[in-house]
Amino acid sequence: MTSDPSAADIYGRDFPAGAVVFEEGDPGSRMYVIRSGAVRILKRVGAREIELARLGAGEAFGEMALLEGQPRSATAAVVAAARILEIDQAAFDDLVQRNGEIALRLLRRLSARLREANRQIRNFLSADAMGRAVEVLRALSGPPGEDGFRAIPVEVSPGHLARRAGTAPQDPALWERLRRARLVREVGSRAELAPSEVVDAFLRYVELRARWHALAAGEVAEVPDLAADGPVGVAAELLRARLPPEGPPGAGASPLDDYLALKRRFEPDEGGRNPT
Repeated sequence: MTSDPSAADIYGRDFPAGAVVFEEGDPGSRMYVIRSGAVRILKRVGAREIELARLGAGEAFGEMALLEGQPRSATAAVVAAARILEIDQAAFDDLVQRNGEIALRLLRRLSARLREANRQIRNFLSADAMGRAVEVLRALSGPPGEDGFRAIPVEVSPGHLARRAGTAPQDPALWERLRRARLVREVGSRAELAPSEVVDAFLRYVELRARWHALAAGEVAEVPDLAADGPVGVAAELLRARLPPEGPPGAGASPLDDYLALKRRFEPDEGGRNPT
């Protein structure tokens, strides 16, 4: 009696070292699971190629194309002769039925990606709400005093500000985040908005944060962990290449360096955490 063929027998394909599984920009309709060998994930930046990751047996890549049908955001090249499962939608459905362990690994990977996406969305919306709150306070506050701080009208309560910024009216966290970032301070019974240069720097941070998120979401889609795990290493190298210095050569730091400095300034509680 012959046993049923395994998933590796049905979907497996052998790739020699140096073979390209797919190239950046190719249409995508399938994902891949490495049974043996090694694969590099590469990203083109101008005339250069940056290695985003090196994957080995048991690891998957290209799964977002299976779900979304979007063009490949990176190139996958075989480093050491590999046997790789090629999985399209029909094969995925079949594989889930045939091999519960592989299906569980894929679901865990997709679940981790979803958790990370939710975390980034929460963080992004938090910064965006703070930006709107600062704009509201700047419009309503009085003239600057000798130290540059501006009195916030007494009628602008934390609840009122939260409503104007588009968050839950009873959310006390918005005012607390503004206070921790030193954008507002309390002097006795009154509150004050930070000097204009501090407010302008924070709004610059919000703008750069939006640009970071847009790049992280699109540029490292094939290797989602990198979207969370900058600012050092290949993710920072990639983003620095996509965010060149503004102005003439040698004029100053890149927007990414500016962003990282502003993040340390306005989110001190995050300490050693990487930007998102």
